[in-house]
Amino acid sequence: MKFERVNSDQALDDLLNDDAVIFKHSERCGISKDRKQALSEMDDDVTIHAVEVREQRSLSDRIEDETGVEHESPQLLVIRDGDVVWHASHMAISPDDLRKHL
Repeated sequence: MKFERVNSDQALDDLLNDDAVIFKHSERCGISKDRKQALSEMDDDVTIHAVEVREQRSLSDRIEDETGVEHESPQLLVIRDGDVVWHASHMAISPDDLRKHL
């Protein structure tokens, strides 16, 4: 498992139109840090694309606008063929649940 920061509108476009796992989080939030740590301990071969909601507000807002999933932080979204097939927020984010939806 690895985290990869989403760095541009084009990168987000690519993720939202394909298969991806997106993790919206805040470095200032204890729950975000806890859930990021839990996900980082996964030994699965998966890339989680990270959007830091305070620093990347426009990308975070676009995710809500384009997926229809109301913003929460931390939030994990699984996208398949451009559609959100599962999402969770706060303490409902777990490696086991993510594995079930990959």
